[in-house]
Amino acid sequence: MVSRQTFSRIFKRWRWTFKKPDNRNIAKYTAKNIRKYIRYLQEVRQIAWKKLKFIDESHFVGKDLQPRTVLGPSGSRVRNIVLPGLDVRFSLTLMTTLSGDLPVVIDLRKDSNTQYDFLNFLIFAIDNGHLTPGDVLVCDTATVHVADATVDLVHELLTAHDIRLLFLPTYSPELNPCENMFAIIKRCIRSRPISASMWREVLGACSGITHEQVANCYRHCIWSLHPDSV
Repeated sequence: MVSRQTFSRIFKRWRWTFKKPDNRNIAKYTAKNIRKYIRYLQEVRQIAWKKLKFIDESHFVGKDLQPRTVLGPSGSRVRNIVLPGLDVRFSLTLMTTLSGDLPVVIDLRKDSNTQYDFLNFLIFAIDNGHLTPGDVLVCDTATVHVADATVDLVHELLTAHDIRLLFLPTYSPELNPCENMFAIIKRCIRSRPISASMWREVLGACSGITHEQVANCYRHCIWSLHPDSV
């Protein structure tokens, strides 16, 4: 029977170390989805960035946003203090825009979001001029975006205001700048002590987002496809 120490020495000699794996969904690489991916890339490169609006949702739980590492003396245990109320779950709907005064438009609510929340967000965005005629709204095919109860209403609403809906290829979050924005927001929250008012932390982090950050996220997702957009 080979000991664990023997394996460790072998792996060390091979210069192998334990790493966090980069998970890949094999369904992303089917021929059908690759064709969708190519069609999306060909289409999105023809759209001016100021007309591109990306939308997505993310969940926030305070206790999961505590700092991952803290500074402390060697040999001493350090603790994160979990305040009451940090176990409340929030859902954030976020839409990016490079055409208005606000770089992001958000809706924050307790618990999860539904297809009706998505529909109401679109109505709000249209009524307040964040979505305008000629815009292209890009999202994934999550249930809240294509649920049977609201999908026809969503298409009728957007069509009535000359707004086109464009779906991302399946399993392709790297093409949505919203994912980068969520990472920025969560990193901002982790960088400072969290108060008991988790919703204030999320709103505060969102309010610090700039047009430059959104533009950088666009470049990160589609720069090589659309170098002359801004």
